Amino acid sequence: MTRFNHLGADEAQAIRDASARLAEIDNLRTTSSLREVLLDLSCALASLAGPVGVLTDEWIAERGGVDVPPAEELPDTDVLVALAANLRHLADNT
Repeated sequence: MTRFNHLGADEAQAIRDASARLAEIDNLRTTSSLREVLLDLSCALASLAGPVGVLTDEWIAERGGVDVPPAEELPDTDVLVALAANLRHLADNT
């Protein structure tokens, strides 16, 4: 299988850039678009669960299961989904 190491790099950079811009917003908690920001973050986190799971599985497969940390030390996509659900709940109650 041909590997395309550059695939996803632009998207990952866009996530880093957007996260940095969001972190730089003064008084984010008082924005008039609080609900929309919470909803967007919820959707983004939920959408990342799939790619995180695939990349983690591939990382393990590349090592052939050798020198792989215990499951509890690997990324847990359920945590992303739960966080997304919590943000959605906050948005729904804003």
